Amino acid sequence: MPKILRLIEHQPMQVAELYRAMQQHMDDGTDFMSAMDCLYALQAVDINDEGEVFICLSR
Repeated sequence: MPKILRLIEHQPMQVAELYRAMQQHMDDGTDFMSAMDCLYALQAVDINDEGEVFICLSR
């Protein structure tokens, strides 16, 4: 999950682009979905109408 947050820290990313960037760090797509579910449940990320994942955590 920290790797996902680092990728979107400065700008939003499309879900597919984020998945491709994370694919080498995960065994399969369910790992990505589980990480995204956790981040969403923690209100750390959200997805806009354009399908971009962005960070919601304030520093």
